[in-house]
Amino acid sequence: MSICGDRSDFAADYDEYRNFISGLFSESWIRDSRQSFKTASGSTVPVKESAMLVKDASSGASGWLGRVTDLSIAESSSFELNSARILTRTFIDNSDDLIAAISPDKTCMMANNAFADFAGLGAAHLCEGRSFSDCLPPRTATDFLKAVDEVLADGEELDSFVMVMPDCRSRDRIFSVRLSPFMDASEKVCGVVFSGRDMTGKVEAENSARESADSAREALRQRSEVIRNMSHELRTPLSGIIGAFEVLRASCREPGQGQCAEGGLIAAKRLNEVLGEILGLAGEDDFEVTVGKVEPEKLVRSVFEAFAPLASEKGVELSLENEGTPDFIYSNGKRLRLALFRFVGHVLDNLNDGGEAFFHLRRQGAENDCEDLEFYFADSASRLAHLGKERFFPQGFTGLAGAFGADAFSRDVSGSLELGFRISCPSLLEATTAKKLEKGFGSGRRILLAEDDINSQARMRMQLEKWGYSVRSVSNGSEVLDCLREDGFDLLLLDIQMPEMDGLEAVRRIRAEEADANSIPIICMSAYRGDVEKILDSGANHFLPKPVDTAALKRLLERVFIEA
Repeated sequence: MSICGDRSDFAADYDEYRNFISGLFSESWIRDSRQSFKTASGSTVPVKESAMLVKDASSGASGWLGRVTDLSIAESSSFELNSARILTRTFIDNSDDLIAAISPDKTCMMANNAFADFAGLGAAHLCEGRSFSDCLPPRTATDFLKAVDEVLADGEELDSFVMVMPDCRSRDRIFSVRLSPFMDASEKVCGVVFSGRDMTGKVEAENSARESADSAREALRQRSEVIRNMSHELRTPLSGIIGAFEVLRASCREPGQGQCAEGGLIAAKRLNEVLGEILGLAGEDDFEVTVGKVEPEKLVRSVFEAFAPLASEKGVELSLENEGTPDFIYSNGKRLRLALFRFVGHVLDNLNDGGEAFFHLRRQGAENDCEDLEFYFADSASRLAHLGKERFFPQGFTGLAGAFGADAFSRDVSGSLELGFRISCPSLLEATTAKKLEKGFGSGRRILLAEDDINSQARMRMQLEKWGYSVRSVSNGSEVLDCLREDGFDLLLLDIQMPEMDGLEAVRRIRAEEADANSIPIICMSAYRGDVEKILDSGANHFLPKPVDTAALKRLLERVFIEA
């Protein structure tokens, strides 16, 4: 802004103006005089003013010519920039990370307090101007400066690599290091910013946690081993006692003897249940025998009977339509019943307008020797539509269904909503077929029995032979391998804990030696439920808990030979 004549627009302070005029007339020129002008609005504006005296032809003063520069914007920007620099420096100095700037000649341009403490210098300003190698431990300086040279040459950041550096007290510290180039106005690399985050505490905590986890796993393994051995030592003789009472009950001719045998059998089984509860509290894994013979329609109707009072109270009539389902299936009856209870109860809870509730039990087509059985509710009147898709099933139902191989589904069929679940059954039998199989079912079948406990071996052999099977008995895994190499068998029934070679190792060797086409069905027995996963992983087909329940063994043998 140029001014010629007076400065009335700025209303400068009178004394300031008088001094300005006096200087101008005495010197004829004033350069970069800092003034404070007041504008017409009353605000004060810092300015820089230059002026020259104007003379007439007789060299007398006729006026002055001046230039005024408003400094308010520049000074405000300068203030903000300085504030930002101070704030940034404060952040850097207060950071727990090591931060420093390195010049191309490897001089420390600046550093923060954390870096100064690490280097043992005490104050950040003492690092500045020093050779950076003097600020680092000798054994790591060479490798570090090589990395700096790489960043200076390539202009690329090195991010999050790990360095172990001893501090000024010779304690090894683990750092996650980042080296970032910084540029000058011409985009030329003029230095490297180093930042290092101390990971020592985190690494030590992780190592400590890992060691604790390893110790806990080892303690758990030892506890499981103790429980496993305890279970075997207790349940093996108990299995013999139960077997003896079963044989005695079957051979009794007088009513009193039969009642005595039945009482002993009930007491032994109750003792087994108590033992299971004790071992369960001690940490033995709970495992339920996976399959049994189930009558699907009878099971569904028993669930309906349980919900009859609730259905009557809500004015709902439960209706079941059986569409070609078999008389019985092989499935996990307890979990199937629980799934039915959860599903039927959920549907009833959300039917608020009474009427008939149509449930369907349907047999689907066979595929890969498996057949599907569906249980679902047909909602043709959209009575459950208010729930929304997320609430069609009770909470946690999908996981419950998946626990025994079932799949929950919802679908629209001709405008009718169908909600339910589907189970895949590896063996579906009609009752007439079952009756045929029950007559002389074991005829012609050869079973190799491996059991080291003499009483249990004798009892099981007697029972198997009573069912019509041909049985050969051995006492350890080595004898199992010898027998299978010498002769052919239709099924192997073996205990897991045996001397010389246990059942798991025997199963692994059998599976390694045999051809897939001639794979023998293997049923493993164990008193410890925690063995289940290892047993199935080793190559066994089925698991039976000890003491072996006679009815469960018979059902499982039927299932195995039906599938074969």
